[in-house]
Amino acid sequence: MLGNRPPVDANGSVRPELRRRVEEGVRLFREGLAPRIVMTGGPAPSGHVEAEVMRQLAIELGVPADAILIEGRSRDTIENAGFTLRLLCGDDDACIPTVIVVSTRYHLGRARRLFECAGARVQIAATPLPDDEPNYAKRLAFSERFVRLYYGFIRPCDRVRRARAGLVSR
Repeated sequence: MLGNRPPVDANGSVRPELRRRVEEGVRLFREGLAPRIVMTGGPAPSGHVEAEVMRQLAIELGVPADAILIEGRSRDTIENAGFTLRLLCGDDDACIPTVIVVSTRYHLGRARRLFECAGARVQIAATPLPDDEPNYAKRLAFSERFVRLYYGFIRPCDRVRRARAGLVSR
């Protein structure tokens, strides 16, 4: 499951988008589609680590703690992909895991490509869009267009591969 910043609101409650991602991942786990769950997302400015917030919610939803792996360093989707594959495979460059990436549907195209660049076989699972936020989809679509434009300048697959190899640079 991919994190979403900030993970908690001013009251310390898990924010709705992150909650939807965790709930979808837990659903897939309960259906037996994934033997374990990887929470990925690093420290937010508030000091909360996205992956730790997600882990706690998944445990509250009934997932055994020993079925959850934590990747709590990543600062963006590029690092989510690289660090997750490093967590799953270690230094084994021949390792090609199958993963189900859970996020919002607007994020999944980009996330899929990044996890493929990292060396995974990728399936995707989209979280539902909220009914009570009429501009939510427009905001996400706009944000994704901006990020994809930015990716045109930074060679994201090269950065993913460096993250997987443990050679992170900004």
